[in-house]
Amino acid sequence: MKKLALEADWELSNLSHEWKYYLFRRIRRFSNKKDGEGMRISLRKGSLLERDVARMFRLIGFKPQLNARVDGYEIDVLVNIQGRMIAVECKQYERGSLNVSNLIHEWSSKGKVLGFQKVVLVIVGYKVKKEHFELAEKCGVAIWDEEKFEELFSEAIERRLDARDKILLEIGLEPFEGYEEAVKKIKEKIYPLSRKIENSSKNYALLTTLLSFDVSFGWMIAGIVALLSPSLSIVDTGSFWFISLLLLILFTIILRRRNKREKIRGIMTALKEFRAIHERVTPEELASVLPIEADEIKKLFSEVWS
Repeated sequence: MKKLALEADWELSNLSHEWKYYLFRRIRRFSNKKDGEGMRISLRKGSLLERDVARMFRLIGFKPQLNARVDGYEIDVLVNIQGRMIAVECKQYERGSLNVSNLIHEWSSKGKVLGFQKVVLVIVGYKVKKEHFELAEKCGVAIWDEEKFEELFSEAIERRLDARDKILLEIGLEPFEGYEEAVKKIKEKIYPLSRKIENSSKNYALLTTLLSFDVSFGWMIAGIVALLSPSLSIVDTGSFWFISLLLLILFTIILRRRNKREKIRGIMTALKEFRAIHERVTPEELASVLPIEADEIKKLFSEVWS
């Protein structure tokens, strides 16, 4: 018996973290069984549910963001799925009532305002009714109740990337075949432009640092040089400092404009390439192939189209 226990312990120690968690959830599932109510899971509360949702998306190859802020709204889980932004709102209910219809309408409106491709409501601890699923479908919102999320999460643990297409379809998205390979090719194609943007950004950052240093300490250096040099007066060194300051300001303005121009060119080139794959392109998608943050891309877009 002791030998069997040691063997079982050795087998468990060699399991991956995800499989250990999977077994833990299964044990808890059966231990929380109640007569007349079927299976009930009570291991998730609040932020733990959000982390489980994020974990599921990581298992199938995506990079979810927890508690992301978008235009002042907090999103429990935000995930970029093949260029499509998906918002997931997690609701864990132990007691009390929930107006699911209001929740559907609220997040349907938020999704449209914030430009999400899809919104998913994950609701546990509350029985979602048939009419709620029908309303959600009309509003373009996906609902996963406790049972559905358990099924998808377990499948993600067991099958990893092989579960991706099923989960995407449950969200209401058609998988893009060969999307990752297409993005890789776009990145390779616009690599020369990306290098130009990187170099230009580095030069602009360096010049900005020099300008800041000159503004803060240039006049002090000019004064010290005047004191140490018998042939130069404070007026001479001050004039040299002032001229150097003007030149730095001029070069900084020129380099800033050039850097902005190259970034816009890179964005428009990447946008054209992505539109050959699908029509709706997100800033996050463009940022994945360019050395520019998504927030900066949004800002440049607003300046170009304003």
